[in-house]
This record gives sequence, C-alpha cells and structure tokens, in this order.
Amino acid sequence: MKQTAFLIFLYLMLPYAVFLLYLNSPAAIAGLIFLTGLAYSFRSSIRIPDFRRINTARRELLLVVVFSLLIFILLGGLPQFIGYEPFDWEKHNTVLSDLVRNSWPVVYESGKSLNYYLGFYLIPALAGKAAGSYEVAKLALSLWSMAGFVLMTGAVWLLQRRKLTGGQSMLGMAFLLLYSGIDWLVWLVSRGSLPPLRRHIEWSYTNLIDGVWTGFFQYGASITLLVYVPQHVYPALMGVFILSVYPRLTALLLPAVVLWSPFAAAGLVIIVAVRYLAKARQGADLRFLLLAGAGILPVGYMLLHHATVDRTILVSSELLLYIVFIAAELLLLLVVAGTALKHLSKTDRYVLIALCLLLAVVPLFRIGTGGANDILIRTVLPVYCYVLLMSLPYLKNASKPVLAAVVLLWLAGLVTPLYELLRIHPGRELREPAPSITEITGDETIHDQYLGRPWD
Repeated sequence: MKQTAFLIFLYLMLPYAVFLLYLNSPAAIAGLIFLTGLAYSFRSSIRIPDFRRINTARRELLLVVVFSLLIFILLGGLPQFIGYEPFDWEKHNTVLSDLVRNSWPVVYESGKSLNYYLGFYLIPALAGKAAGSYEVAKLALSLWSMAGFVLMTGAVWLLQRRKLTGGQSMLGMAFLLLYSGIDWLVWLVSRGSLPPLRRHIEWSYTNLIDGVWTGFFQYGASITLLVYVPQHVYPALMGVFILSVYPRLTALLLPAVVLWSPFAAAGLVIIVAVRYLAKARQGADLRFLLLAGAGILPVGYMLLHHATVDRTILVSSELLLYIVFIAAELLLLLVVAGTALKHLSKTDRYVLIALCLLLAVVPLFRIGTGGANDILIRTVLPVYCYVLLMSLPYLKNASKPVLAAVVLLWLAGLVTPLYELLRIHPGRELREPAPSITEITGDETIHDQYLGRPWD
C-alpha cells in the first residue's frame, strides 16, 4: 500500500512541479511552499517506502501488470502504432503540440492563453521540448499514459485484494473495466430502434433545440472514459485509492488533481464532505488543509482566467426517460451497493446511501447549454468509482439469485464496451493535431473550452 501511495503521489505531482515552471508567475511561489511542505509531511506520515520489500505476492503483481498492459494496448493506448483516435484525441494531440511548439505559458495571436487541465500533458510536452520534436512528445504521452493506466489498475486491484483472494480481485478489476449501463436500452426507448454496430451509444440524445442539447442523462462506461478522457479517470481512481487507504493525505493530493481534472477534484471533495458529515474521518489536519490551499492557488490562478464560463443551470422534465435511465444506468450499481449494506458499519452505510442518492439525483441537472453534460458527470466520477469499490468485495456474500441478477445486468451492459472496442481497432486513421487548439474541429463554443483571458 505504501509503495502504491508513493507512486500515485509521484505520478500526479510531477506534472504539478513542471506546471510551476510553465506558469512563470509569482503565484508559483505558493506552489513551491506547498511542494516543500508536501515532501516533509509525506515523509513523516507514511515515510518513503523501501521498494526492495514488496509484500504483495510477486506472481499476482506480475499478472496485474501484464493484464493492465494488454488492456491498455487493446484500447489503442499506443496511438503511434495501433488503434483509433476519436475527436477527443485530436484535442489531446493539439494541446500537446501547442505545448511543445510554443513558449510557456502558451499565448495565441488573439492574446488568449491555453487554459485547460494540463496535468496529463506537461511531462510528455517537456520531453518533446527537450528533444525539439512533437513526435517524441507523442511517444512520451503514450508511455506516460501507459504508466498511469498500470498504476491506476494496480491501485484498484490492491483495494479489492484487501478483502478478496487474488483470483477474486482480478475478477473484480475485470468487472470494473468492463462496467457499463445498459445503454442500448436507453437508445431503443429514445429512438425506437436498436443502435447500429460500432456506434457511440452512451448518450440518450442527439438533437440540438434552440441552441440547447435536449438530453441530460449520461454516465460513461469504464472503457469509454479510459479511451476518451484518461485525464479525468486516472486522478479520480488514484484519488479514491488514497482516500480509502490514507484519508488524511487526500488534501495533499488535491492540488495535483485540480491540475489534472478540476471535476475529479470536486468529486473527491464531495466524498470527503459526506464522510466528514457521517463522522467517518480520522480527524482533520489543519496543516494539510493550509498546504493544500497554498498548492491550489497557482492552478486556480490559471483556471480563473478562463475565457468563457457558462453557469446556466438546467433541470430535466423528461420523467419517463429519467426512469429508463435510472433502470439502465444505476440499477446494477444499486444492486451491488445493496449487497454491501448489511456488512458495513452504521457510518459506512450512511455514506454509501448518501452517495447513491447523489448519483441518482445528479443526472436530472446540467450546467451549461452546449456540448455534453460533462461538468456534473465528470464531477461524480470519483463518487461512482468509490461506491463500486466500496461495495464489490461483498458480492462474495450475496445469495445466488442476487449474484445471478448482478451477472445478467453486467452482461447486458457489455454491449457498450463491445461497441467501443469495435470502433478502436488497428488500421483506422489516427488523429493528427490541428495547427493550434483554436483550429480544432468544431465551432467557437468548442474552441473556447480551451482558452483563457490574457493574464496581464
């Protein structure tokens, strides 16, 4: 556990250290204070581990690593060599290209700056800058992403391994990686037909009416999230690991998570708040909170210069579609959580019930009128993962009818990851970067998602 916690902090914090160089602002001083305090606090809290003494059985550890690498390659995770890169990868590659080919911080001819969650890109961009080559940066991004994937799946496996056998833990990890709602059912109800093969079938809407997307309901399957938005998934699951094993250190991880994904950071804060209200904490540490505040300051300085912020709050009135969505997307999670309730302490039951209610209510709302309902859905991603990881080990105690229901619901949801895997296959054209982020596919509302106001 200590080795994994150390590697998670190292992986998420390295881009944060580079970001302070990128920022080129007095605000970076607060980040340096944070990193200094982090080094001291981390060492005194769990101490830097001795990697020569790994307690986990080496055969099991090797299986997890090999399994992770195979899945990563299957998902097209080495995009220089195999795989299909969807629109999101045009954006990823263009952000990376802009970071390599421009001085830091990146400012465009319009005077607007690159204003995005940079944690996923900064280490590969630094490698590309040092080599003077975007291609080197692209290869570095693949290797960097692969390292994160292996570390993330290893953390998930370790959380399961605490209460399950090695074989059961591998099954639990496979359950999570192939987890999805029954999206084809939502498609059938909303469109009156089954989805065609190789379609992206997760969203329950396609129509844009009066400039507003008509749909609200969206929870991404694990495969989809890993392929399209790894910058949100990696910090979410790594943060859940730290929260579960070393809850007092969660605050120290937040500055880096904000740089990777402000949404994932907000989701972790929600879990911490629910645990705090349920008195499931190990005592708040004022030093850690003050350090976290100093660490968030430089990232907040950048993100608060965002060019456009749509604060419109919409509420869905599509009751029938909402009921179908709950049945299709949350029924499996609720059944799995229900099997755990009687085995948990009173406090943990309160936490689990509160988080399940939150997951049921959030899809009724959306923030912003354009694009997908990303803000709320990405925010509750850590909550979703936390509920599943908290509940899965207790499936071994479920009755045969309940276990059969879980298996059937899980199998029914396999259509979504299967469709995604059919879309990600060797031979598809890879997405090259646009000349700049201001010229990627889409209209001005798409481009503005990645731009900030001038800092002067």
